[in-house]
Amino acid sequence: PVVFRMATAHGAAALGLEGGELAAGRVADFTVLDPGLFESGDPRAAMVYAMDPRNVVETWVAGRKVMAHGKVAAWDTTETLRLARESLVRVRARAGLA
Repeated sequence: PVVFRMATAHGAAALGLEGGELAAGRVADFTVLDPGLFESGDPRAAMVYAMDPRNVVETWVAGRKVMAHGKVAAWDTTETLRLARESLVRVRARAGLA
């Protein structure tokens, strides 16, 4: 529990944020993990030693779902990639690499 609190509530406090715990008036950032990760042994140890990105089912930031089942849910990634490519063309042109 101490390490978890250090990574959540204490981390938010260090950044001057009103977060780090699910409570009224707090910023609701949290991650939903695959319960299969915790089938054997200590769940805290599993989170530290055995977890990888595939164990993350959903991620919520400021009460808004931003990722679900490995896919970005908060915005159109196709549009993001298109804009990034357009920016890269402009940067390369300015650098004389076009």
